[in-house]
Amino acid sequence: MTIGMHCPECRHVETGVVDSRTHDGLFVRRRRLCPVCQHRFTTFEIQCDNANDLKRMLDSNAKMVPMADVTQVIGAALRQLKGEFP
Repeated sequence: MTIGMHCPECRHVETGVVDSRTHDGLFVRRRRLCPVCQHRFTTFEIQCDNANDLKRMLDSNAKMVPMADVTQVIGAALRQLKGEFP
């Protein structure tokens, strides 16, 4: 199954992959480029081994989250942990 990746800036239907890297066989990090607005963004794609895993992921109502949001949440968690364990 191929799903087109929309640009988060201009919502163009198709974006190109600039770079792909597999991390520990668990997920693929892809750098993408929109051909319309030239916006660059990163996606993380989870590797699944069977159709049941794929169905469960698709049924979970997952959504795209900008990398900046992920970084902000991780940074806040790390700062909180550092405060608890100086």
